Amino acid sequence: MSLSRTLDALETFIDIQRETADRALADIQRLIELKRRALLDPQTFVDNISKELDDPAFSIHALNDEEQLSQIDWRLFNGVDPKLMHPVPIPSLLHRPPENKPTASPAENELRSIIDRFKPLISSLPPELRSDVADGEEHAQELPTHDKTERPKKKRKVDRQKSIKPKISAATPRCSLGEETSPASTVVNPSSSSATPPPKQRAELFKVPWTIHEQHLLEKYLLEIPETEGFRTPRQVASRVQKYNLKLKKWDLR
Repeated sequence: MSLSRTLDALETFIDIQRETADRALADIQRLIELKRRALLDPQTFVDNISKELDDPAFSIHALNDEEQLSQIDWRLFNGVDPKLMHPVPIPSLLHRPPENKPTASPAENELRSIIDRFKPLISSLPPELRSDVADGEEHAQELPTHDKTERPKKKRKVDRQKSIKPKISAATPRCSLGEETSPASTVVNPSSSSATPPPKQRAELFKVPWTIHEQHLLEKYLLEIPETEGFRTPRQVASRVQKYNLKLKKWDLR
């Protein structure tokens, strides 16, 4: 019974579409004829345009009532649970394994709490002082760490010792007992002795005087953050801050 009803509905729909297509073709032919008469005698067409467009085909009221949308009784949806319209959950997302995020050390947690405590103060600063704070953070990232500077120094020292090491020829005769030995002549590679290590690149702020804003900002922070007892050097603190900024950038927290 349902199959025959579906076939009847499809046949009715196909008939309606055929009638609509035939009516559209007839309207196109009528418009082509109207255009031809307008091009033959434009003045006469303009004078009699009301009669030319008096055809019911050019009126919107000539459309069939079947093409009008049916009225929907929205009261039928009263009392229906809207949760049924929510998207169906995907099982793969429900059983998604937790992401392995690196755990922060106690020192990093303490530093993060200090930054969170002073964020409102930084946001209340004037624009020029805030730009100085941002510049300070960028220059802190550019400071070289202790490990990165020690390794090139050791490598250059080993290379220099290798270049100075004498090369003894394999053809040097061995001395017998009772013979006086003369000191062997060392052959030094002139290219290695003359080679000098590349000049060390200096920071952009090397021997650059402090600005007034930087001095005021430093004095303000010295008042807000008093000096505490500790055994860390300024270079160690700068290296720690640089590593912390790199971790924040890696975790997309900046």
